[in-house]
Amino acid sequence: MIRLPIFHSRDALFLARCFYLAPLLILWPIKSPLFLAGHGSNHFHPPLGPFLLFSGYPSAEWVRLFEGALFLLFAFWLAGRGGWKVGGAISLILTLLSGFVYCTGKVDHDFIILLAPLLLTLPKSRDSLAVIIAIYYASSGFAKAAGYWLDPASQASLSWALYYRDVHQPPALLLDWALHSFPGWFWEVCDLATVGFELAVPLAIIPRFRKFILPAIPLFHIGVLLLFGIDFSRLLLLYLPLAILVSAKPDKLPLKSKTKKTIMVLFTCALLLSWTHRFLTGTFWKIELPTNSAGLTLFSLLALILSIHFFKTFLPKRKSAD
Repeated sequence: MIRLPIFHSRDALFLARCFYLAPLLILWPIKSPLFLAGHGSNHFHPPLGPFLLFSGYPSAEWVRLFEGALFLLFAFWLAGRGGWKVGGAISLILTLLSGFVYCTGKVDHDFIILLAPLLLTLPKSRDSLAVIIAIYYASSGFAKAAGYWLDPASQASLSWALYYRDVHQPPALLLDWALHSFPGWFWEVCDLATVGFELAVPLAIIPRFRKFILPAIPLFHIGVLLLFGIDFSRLLLLYLPLAILVSAKPDKLPLKSKTKKTIMVLFTCALLLSWTHRFLTGTFWKIELPTNSAGLTLFSLLALILSIHFFKTFLPKRKSAD
């Protein structure tokens, strides 16, 4: 059965950082306000929070300075140098750059992704990641419960399905079929199941519930993606490091020193190439994943592999016969 590899506990934190940084470099580059540098204050609409202290977007020179510092810090972070100070500085710069992008008016809920560099320097990184994911789901569940998702007279899931179909026109494989096939009570069940699942995710902090909830999270995303076309693929930046940390074992063969050095050289070259491409072209290099059914199938496959990995990790071991 396909699953992620399991590594030695000693290498887990280093590899968790690799599994965060690699997708960040090639699939989901950092959000940068460089393209907004020339806009005036009339286009500056900060959300409620610390960005109200600013009167406009930063200049291109300041953005490039912060981005250059970020790439340098990533090299130290991957090597495990500087501890939480380097990780905290990375999270702070990511938050600053991303925050200015959201001052255009639209806000995404990816703050937990920006916290990952800091969390992956803490003594209990695995627990820290689990807690922040639990907070993410709990906040979403409470917001839905306080709204109209639990009102039997309305079907919030159906409303979202119609909204995404008519406004965003997502490439959801099952959306049109579901709208024509399922009765109203199905969408009411979706409402209750969504709220119930999101409120139950914090139970993953407790070991006895973790083996049920962690495998279910990727399956939940597959269902949402296929049914609504809502893309949660960036959350793999959290799930992949967590998968490495929870499955690490002390009896596995540790990485050789030469192998770790080779990985470090490759990532250093990748950081340098990414920054060079940014400096020369003004954009971050990345692989453009297709947004059609092929792209949906790829993410669904990755999520399914993660689900199997979590399930196998917490599967009780069979006792050998005496």
